[in-house]
Amino acid sequence: MKRYVLLFFLLMGGAAYAQQCTPEVIREYTRKCVNQLRPHGYTFLKSYRIDASSNKTVEYSYIFNRGQTYMITFANESNPEEFSGILFELFDGSRRKLIDNFNPALKEYRTAVAFRCSQTGIYYLKFTFEPSVKDYCLVSVVGFKR
Repeated sequence: MKRYVLLFFLLMGGAAYAQQCTPEVIREYTRKCVNQLRPHGYTFLKSYRIDASSNKTVEYSYIFNRGQTYMITFANESNPEEFSGILFELFDGSRRKLIDNFNPALKEYRTAVAFRCSQTGIYYLKFTFEPSVKDYCLVSVVGFKR
């Protein structure tokens, strides 16, 4: 009986480790994000590794330039058609929300958003994981097009 209990905990520990943001996982998710940029003519700028295992809301800042069009993509273990439970919001320097990745009409989360920057300045990229999300590892990539 003790062996089965030990085996159970070892298997559970292995499953938790598989969901961590290992370098291999990060590379795979980054590749998925970059592959979303290229067909639309965007050039890779920066990638963000998001590990929400301890904090369900993660925020980054970035300086966007006036006149540029940007695309921000997201990838985790889900297929793009099944991507859900991770809300992305973009705020300007005054913390006004500009866009997000949730489509309320269809009740689905998009894996990419695009926007045209009207003012150079600091912007905030906020990622919020719903409690139903099991994979707390996410990669987001920012690309631009003139």
